[in-house]
Amino acid sequence: MGEVVDPKLFDVVGYSALNSATVGEAFARVARYHSIWTDGAVVKVEISQPISAIIYRYVDESIGEHRQDSEMTFAGFVTLCRMAADPNWTPTLIEFQHPKPDDISEHVRLFRCQVKFNSTVNRLVFDSSSLALPIATADPGLCRM
Repeated sequence: MGEVVDPKLFDVVGYSALNSATVGEAFARVARYHSIWTDGAVVKVEISQPISAIIYRYVDESIGEHRQDSEMTFAGFVTLCRMAADPNWTPTLIEFQHPKPDDISEHVRLFRCQVKFNSTVNRLVFDSSSLALPIATADPGLCRM
């Protein structure tokens, strides 16, 4: 679902990401406004060199089953980058807290990187240079709104 979802379906969160000048600004806006969409999970962008990461965690850590949501969220980030900035954009690593499913062929196909499971955190790791990728179709006026 995260591979085919239109970011506009996430209302102001999606529009603010799509109309950001760069991927880095889009990630920052999603992290900042994610609580408008849901207050049950938190998105955090950790920026450093040469790699950065997006952390996705549930507020209520007693909720053990969130595989589909975590996978869809990261697939949505990857789809956003490929749709808005670079069709070949690829993270360097994806980590999920949930156990490894029997078949990870779809994970590998979609993410095009190493995918780890049973991690302590849900994390999408990427080259920090990606933050500067421009979003060519961004509308600065709509973004300001």
